[in-house]
Amino acid sequence: MSEINLRQVILGVLTVVISLVLLVVAAVKLYPTQNAEAPAADEAGQLLSLEMGVSSELDP
Repeated sequence: MSEINLRQVILGVLTVVISLVLLVVAAVKLYPTQNAEAPAADEAGQLLSLEMGVSSELDP
């Protein structure tokens, strides 16, 4: 049975790390809309809060 040396372990770890990095980069490039929709929803919520605050100040 052959021994596993340090070079093989380092190459295996590097292979796994590079694969994970490429997977994350591909996922971010394929699905960018999830990140872009969050600020739009926050902005709409802020506008709604502002309108409700203004309308409550105008009511006698």
